[in-house]
Amino acid sequence: MPEQSFLFKPPGAEALAITANRLLKFEFPAWRNTSAYQRLITQQVHSPKPSRKTLDALPLTMLESFCATLWEHSVWDRGVSGDPDCNDTRNILLNLLVLAIEMVEFKPEALVRSDIEILGHTDSGDYTTQLHSYYFKGQTDRNTLRTILEQHQCRVDFMDAATDTQILSSYLACRKLTHPFAWADLLDLLAKQKWDWAAYPALQELLRHHRALESSGYYEQLSSEAGGLTPENLPTWLDKLSGYLLQTGARPVREVVMVEGETERRLLPLFARSAGMDFEALGVFLLPAGGKNKVPGLYDRLASVLNIPMFVLLDTDADTAAETVKKNLRTGDAVYVLEEGEFEDTYDPSLVIKTINRHYQPYPLLTEQSLQALMLENNHTGRVDLLKSLWVNRGWGQFDKTDFALKMAEALNEQTGLPSQSIRKLLNAIMAIHPRSLHKHNIHTTQV
Repeated sequence: MPEQSFLFKPPGAEALAITANRLLKFEFPAWRNTSAYQRLITQQVHSPKPSRKTLDALPLTMLESFCATLWEHSVWDRGVSGDPDCNDTRNILLNLLVLAIEMVEFKPEALVRSDIEILGHTDSGDYTTQLHSYYFKGQTDRNTLRTILEQHQCRVDFMDAATDTQILSSYLACRKLTHPFAWADLLDLLAKQKWDWAAYPALQELLRHHRALESSGYYEQLSSEAGGLTPENLPTWLDKLSGYLLQTGARPVREVVMVEGETERRLLPLFARSAGMDFEALGVFLLPAGGKNKVPGLYDRLASVLNIPMFVLLDTDADTAAETVKKNLRTGDAVYVLEEGEFEDTYDPSLVIKTINRHYQPYPLLTEQSLQALMLENNHTGRVDLLKSLWVNRGWGQFDKTDFALKMAEALNEQTGLPSQSIRKLLNAIMAIHPRSLHKHNIHTTQV
């Protein structure tokens, strides 16, 4: 299907920001990018409206080309830069930075193999040469990768000077820079408006990097080099950007903490903050699996593509899931089963009481003694069972873990002391597999 068969309307700044934020989120690119491209195209095609079947049949390289063209013309038409080429250096370096981030977070081998597989499965008909299954199941050597790039009208120049150890990163650079996105131009466009950056956290993080690269002189350095980014200096620039990322905060993601549900995802970062740790700055990403039974499958899926350690947190009753994960545990990963029972059982009693008294306003107000008496009266050993009984006794309906976590978050934001000993022990276990220097983040596990 030739490009001329679509009539596009230029996307607005918000549509571009939404797409950009999706493309920057911590999610495996093969699962993320195609969906983001299709969404933007669906929104911006004036006529004819493509069906889902048509979109699925479009080659990935064509989707990339459409979106890059829409992006570029949209920001240029708004007068961000009079000359589309004036920000080439910044756009190229930001595209390379996005690639460097992905290669820190995900295995380059997995990125290349998934890219080849998508090219092979989606390309058909007159769009481009159909890839034989050999290309994504066979050996990914230099000649094979070059053939794939050529068949899809991608750049091949960075493959020319690549050594054997640089082949995968050179292939990815060829793909990333064949249809580069005008990141710098978009950031300039949004900066001219009153923009709610907090609503687009991944894009906001790229803005921080953009400003840091400007102040560090990286843009000027690349501009001053003959030919700009070349096959010869690509490895040097990837090394520079990787070194830069090692010294930065929130992104890229350095460790994934897989939890069972939303309660842990919401509260663990707050517990960490009360202990003097900033998960965002450390690159610790909380990933809820949606229940203990989904943990093993999600772990196996991510283990094959992640280039960073994973910490799996499970409740005591998830022993089967824990054993399943341990059988396939990668070196450097960890499984942690709570000794106390459920995550709620690690809460400091004073924090539980403060949350209940503030948001549910019992009469008389709860004290540690009255809570302990209720536990003994009903022979409860776990805090969740205790809270369920309390909700029944007070006529508050059914106890909702997630709702209670949201209310507890407010009390946690005000907390000045250290979290419970159980939480401190858990935080130390999380940091024990973190790639960065860990000793300064150690939390005392004895009462102070």
